[in-house]
Amino acid sequence: MKPSIKLPIKPLASLFLFLLVGCISFYQPDLPTNIETPATLPAPQGGIDVVQNPEGILSISMRNPQTLNPILNTDPTVSWVLGLIYQPLFEMDNLTPMPVLAQSIHMTENYTHAVVVLANRTWADGVPITAQDVVFTLQTIQNNSQSPYHDMISNIAGFQALDARSVQFTFNSPVGGRVQYSLLFPIIPAHFFAGQLGVRNMQALGSGPFMVQRIAFPREMMLVHNPHSPVMPNIAAVQVIIAQNRSTEFYSLNQGIINALRGTIADFGQYTVSPVGLSIIPYATQKFDFLAFNFDNIILGSVHVRQAIAYLLPVTESIYTAYLGQAQRTSSVVHPTSHLYLHYLNYRISDENRAWELFGQAGYGDVGDNTLGSVVAGVPVPMPPLRILVNTESHERMTVAGLLSQNLESVGIQVEMIAVDFEQYIQEVQNRNFDMLFAGVDLERDLRFLLYSTGSNNLMNYSSAVLDEYLENAANAISTELYQLAWNDIQTYVNEMLPIVGIAFRNGVVFAGSGLYVPSSPSISNMYKGVEHWVLH
Repeated sequence: MKPSIKLPIKPLASLFLFLLVGCISFYQPDLPTNIETPATLPAPQGGIDVVQNPEGILSISMRNPQTLNPILNTDPTVSWVLGLIYQPLFEMDNLTPMPVLAQSIHMTENYTHAVVVLANRTWADGVPITAQDVVFTLQTIQNNSQSPYHDMISNIAGFQALDARSVQFTFNSPVGGRVQYSLLFPIIPAHFFAGQLGVRNMQALGSGPFMVQRIAFPREMMLVHNPHSPVMPNIAAVQVIIAQNRSTEFYSLNQGIINALRGTIADFGQYTVSPVGLSIIPYATQKFDFLAFNFDNIILGSVHVRQAIAYLLPVTESIYTAYLGQAQRTSSVVHPTSHLYLHYLNYRISDENRAWELFGQAGYGDVGDNTLGSVVAGVPVPMPPLRILVNTESHERMTVAGLLSQNLESVGIQVEMIAVDFEQYIQEVQNRNFDMLFAGVDLERDLRFLLYSTGSNNLMNYSSAVLDEYLENAANAISTELYQLAWNDIQTYVNEMLPIVGIAFRNGVVFAGSGLYVPSSPSISNMYKGVEHWVLH
């Protein structure tokens, strides 16, 4: 029911909440590949010069690698393939770190020290994996600032081998319940790489389910089962084809040259008319889309206004209309599949009546002509137009922004859509030329980069001493229990006070060609997780 305003509006609450997007690295949205149906699909320029996929051999693709050393490689397509060859101490499984080469981990000395005991495993050449391999791996990461794992180990102050299978880690600050997040890097063999990094960069030796049989760059690489792996894959060999670009990969998938390909929501939309027999397997990612507020706008400083806007945000509808069902709705800043997720938080379902109630609590109502506003000194004052900023490359966020605009206008709020390309979008964010912002980030486990009150790049001017304390508690938790409690506090606070409104965590997808059966979803860090269970018919 619309509240009407007949008395002067009361002053807004003195506590204003300001949104920091300090150090946010907005991810460039995935753009759809120009995919045509198989009947009309032309061979790309510079196509793949290989024979059709041999029967019984899994065929996949990657870019031409600059190195096969997983510590130095920065190309994600190469990294996914190297995940078949190399393994880490811990790996993310449903957004939870699980042991791989580690057998156990023990915290000591006020949670600034940890001892990792390695599982009894060997390299593909039969040499045992030892603590010295872990030390060598860490030294290699430290000595190469361009390594994608360099930042991951930034809290590791020191490390040493205690015996053949035990490594002690010393941390700059207590880690407690989040220690495994610093240990997700792949381990490389010291005896294979030591003193020969330059020579060995285009060779590979790991502990994963597959090992290199043949390298024929820039054409292909052939992998076979690693006889020293504790798992026996259903697939005997993997042919890795070098592809120049995404168009070439999708052409190869359609033509049956490759069996599996990682994709995006945009690709999923294009593939609704794809070849018979193609399977689409979703998996969880940390790509988080959300609505944020510019707290320089005093109107948005009211939590009731933010809550009202949240009730006008058609999230449930958007999951299917904008994200094609390939996203997971969230009431939190934590992925619903994470062990940290607080399941009892309530989703806000689009509810115009509830929005009117909350606008009324903030001092706003219908001031005539279906216009939302307030009455000041007996004079009706419409709420100023709200500027919504969104980048045009993201079809999903553009769709959600359009739906929200319609709902805001239906309750009498004028809206100005600022829809610009990604480059100008970043400039508008930096200039704070918006009232509300649709954005996406690859969400980290430490949310201080997104929601902390102080920082060198406080673009949305958000601050809260309460939330700061919760974020610090999570960053400095010395036990798993305290870590979970801190995240419970963070999620409860954000869900109630709404410095940002979560929309969805995007899914990634894997396209599996005809004849390939993938029984379980890949992981965010390893496209080929569980490959030992894949079956080719």
